[in-house]
Amino acid sequence: MAVVTLGPNGPDNVMPSDLLRGDVAPHTGTMTQVPTSPMPLVGPDASAAERTLYAHLQAHVEAEAGMEDLYEHLTGCGHPYVEYLARLIALDEARHHRLFQEWMEAIASMAELQPATSVPALDYRPVSPETMALVERLLRFERDDLAAVKQLRRDISDAIDTTVWGVLIESLIADTEKHIGMLKFIKKHLSNAV
Repeated sequence: MAVVTLGPNGPDNVMPSDLLRGDVAPHTGTMTQVPTSPMPLVGPDASAAERTLYAHLQAHVEAEAGMEDLYEHLTGCGHPYVEYLARLIALDEARHHRLFQEWMEAIASMAELQPATSVPALDYRPVSPETMALVERLLRFERDDLAAVKQLRRDISDAIDTTVWGVLIESLIADTEKHIGMLKFIKKHLSNAV
């Protein structure tokens, strides 16, 4: 069994099926051990929007501080499907925590007029036609994938509430819609740079 530490680079190689088979175990201790670096402070030069966003992110990180332990307890409930889903949620929560940390660092950097080290600012450099074509191709793929997953949901509708398949399909739909939103954002901003 492999042991995965959910750290700053994330568990990109962990598949849900690995969790279900038990081929992957979280790092001993807590399930989502994400190192927390001291949160940078936003200086007096920060805009009102930067201070508001920073305060929201900081409050969210602090409010979720004990969530890792709760999910760890849930994975020990003795129901494999609950343990599996709790691990999936914990992986997402670890990624969210890392995103919020990086976002806060970027806000602090922006307020000090320093280059962001984690969440980059938009740039308006010219973009190649190949890059635009790749974004279009990925957008088509994600839209086709979304339609296929929604069709699958209809095709197995009789098993949606009797297995975990339904909640997994809903999770896939949400992820794919998120991917489409990100690609549309990329397309819009790259189009402005052409």
